[in-house]
Amino acid sequence: MGVPALGAIGGTGAWLGGAVPDDGGAAVTEYGVVAALRAVNPDPAIGGTGVRQVTGTGSQQGYSLWVNELAPGRSHVFRAYARNAKGIAYSEIRTFSTTGQNAQQDWRMLHLGTTANAGQAADAADPDADGFSNATEFALALNPKRWSPDGVELTRNGARLELKYRRGTVAQRDGTSVKAEWSADLVDWSREGVEETLQSDDGTHQLVKAVMDAGTAVRRFVRLRVVVPAE
Repeated sequence: MGVPALGAIGGTGAWLGGAVPDDGGAAVTEYGVVAALRAVNPDPAIGGTGVRQVTGTGSQQGYSLWVNELAPGRSHVFRAYARNAKGIAYSEIRTFSTTGQNAQQDWRMLHLGTTANAGQAADAADPDADGFSNATEFALALNPKRWSPDGVELTRNGARLELKYRRGTVAQRDGTSVKAEWSADLVDWSREGVEETLQSDDGTHQLVKAVMDAGTAVRRFVRLRVVVPAE
């Protein structure tokens, strides 16, 4: 497969890819890349120690995939690969170093083409006009250029309220806080009595269930409070 393609590089992610000049007479069924810390595994392959594998759509002429969950400010190695009925073909190994950017800056670069907290990429901006600010879209691992359903489910179970929501795994690891709060008047908000449990984590989203008292007042409001780390 020759020399793999290296695109934009962030702190925890990079655009990596390749091309398949010769399929050996069988259609390609999987395009992908494998990457690893150079110090951990200088010869990355599927299933290897410390290897991050990403697959996606592509063509023999070329493809590029966003590989996240990389270590910031470190030297990495990667290969492109293609799979067909005859087996797996790997490209040569290429080395690159991630920057010191944080996960939110990488998210901006991926979706908005810049790392700057400004203009349409500002935390408070809402490019797709779906009611979610960029900061919220990052915290929930959504696409800021595509209208998103809220993904929140609120039900009453006897004297308790149950709120289920999804938040971004990478954002959580980077220090972003997403927590459920309640209010009786939309003025004063509290987390008193809120119990949250992690239901699942697929590496992109975490499913969380928050349980709290329904209270005795006529109304009780519930919201998600998002706080991203200061840059």
